Amino acid sequence: MNHDEERFEKKLKKFSVLKQCPRCRQLALAFEGNAVRCSNCGYEEKMPSLRE
Repeated sequence: MNHDEERFEKKLKKFSVLKQCPRCRQLALAFEGNAVRCSNCGYEEKMPSLRE
């Protein structure tokens, strides 16, 4: 993804976080409110804030 591209902002908004859940080993994690939350088992991990 090149920041000089015409549709860079649109592509950036579509970017998502994908991580395997350490508890149930499923790829069911979603990013919600500075936390990664598993929709399968309810595991939650806080993520550091990129902006303050």
